[in-house]
Amino acid sequence: MTEMLFPTTFQKIIHASQYTVFILEAKKKQFAIYTTPTTGEFVQRLFTGKPYIRPQTLDLLGSICGGLEITPLQLVIHDVTEAIYYCKLFLTQPSNDHQKILEIDTRPSDGLSLALIYNLPVYSTQALLDKAESYQD
Repeated sequence: MTEMLFPTTFQKIIHASQYTVFILEAKKKQFAIYTTPTTGEFVQRLFTGKPYIRPQTLDLLGSICGGLEITPLQLVIHDVTEAIYYCKLFLTQPSNDHQKILEIDTRPSDGLSLALIYNLPVYSTQALLDKAESYQD
């Protein structure tokens, strides 16, 4: 990805029975990404430390990454079309005497949850910020 990236911060996470919304901010612009209520439940359990009885999909991904010595680096939110956001997760993996960078398409719900789990930096592109609808409280 060769575009300029802008640091993006979590401003608010709202969990309701019908949806979860992440309110994010970059370059003084706030925008909202809506996801499923199960994402909010996952995030709520993450913050409260209340474990699930059985491993969840993101737990599986964490185990796979650990087993393959893959480390999450950052999340980039790069586009939006008709309120559908597009993200890329960047990972690093040792390969002989260097680090290999992996660029993986991800759903925002998974990418933002991983960013919270691993305390990853989140970035937005200018193209995204130009297209994203501003969020007003």
